[in-house]
Amino acid sequence: MHGVVLWNKTTRVHSNLITWQDERCDEKFLNSLPVKSKSDVSSGYGCATLYWLSFNNQLKPEFDSAGTIHDFLTFLLAGHNVMSDQNALSWGYFDLNKNEWQNELFNCDTFPSYLLPKTAKAGYKLSDFVTLLNSVRLEAKIFNALGDLQSSVLSSLQQQNDCGIKIFF
Repeated sequence: MHGVVLWNKTTRVHSNLITWQDERCDEKFLNSLPVKSKSDVSSGYGCATLYWLSFNNQLKPEFDSAGTIHDFLTFLLAGHNVMSDQNALSWGYFDLNKNEWQNELFNCDTFPSYLLPKTAKAGYKLSDFVTLLNSVRLEAKIFNALGDLQSSVLSSLQQQNDCGIKIFF
C-alpha cells in the first residue's frame, strides 16, 4: 500500500515500483521536511518518497501521475487515477477527517503535488467497462483499489452489513 509508481497518463510510460521497504528516507531527512504530516509518515511511504525524489532531482519530467502499484493497475484498466482514502492514509500527509491531502502540500514549492491522485472513499466506481489493446471493450465494473488486508476481508463478506475481524497471535 505504501509504495510508489510514477507514470504518464497519455503514453503510459511508468517508473519501477519503489516499495514500502525502501529506506532512502532516514530520520534526519523525515525530520527536515518543510511540511509536517498529520498522519504517520515513514521511509517507504508514498509522500515521503515523492519528497525525496524531488529533493534529489530524480523526478523525471515525463511523469504526470503517481499512485500505488494497484492504483496504477486500476488506471490501466479504467483510465482514471483515483486513490482510495485508506491507500492515501498509508502514504502520509492525508487528512482522514477531511478526506483530502493536506492543503500545505499544495503550497510547498519542494513537494510535487501535481503528481498526487484524486482521492475518494473506498468503493468508488471508476468505470463500467475496460478497453483492452485500445480496441476490445468489455463490461466490467472497476473500483478504486484497496490494500491487501482490506481486500482480503471484503472478499470474505457475503452481505454489506457483515463484519470481518482479523486476530493476530
